[in-house]
Amino acid sequence: MIVIANAGLAFYVVPYWLICTDVAPNQTGTLGGVMNFFGIVGATVSPYLSGVIAQASGAFVAPLVLAVAIMLVAATTMIVLFHIRPLSSLLAAQPGAEKLAT
Repeated sequence: MIVIANAGLAFYVVPYWLICTDVAPNQTGTLGGVMNFFGIVGATVSPYLSGVIAQASGAFVAPLVLAVAIMLVAATTMIVLFHIRPLSSLLAAQPGAEKLAT
């Protein structure tokens, strides 16, 4: 299930990072850094939390089910809340797009 969930997440990784340039075109690096920070916090806390849950439940099934649930919530959130626009509409909305198109 984790492999399937991660494969599903791979479909939205590029649009997810492109949101930085859409939301904060002048602070893309800062926003990307904040996004990376919270990703690293999750990557640091999750092994510890998985061990605590596995020790409390006596099996490693519960942490895996929790990981799958989190992945499904993340994928569903990205699908529901974000609409991927075509590149042509992004270029047309920016000033000076005529210079980029030629």
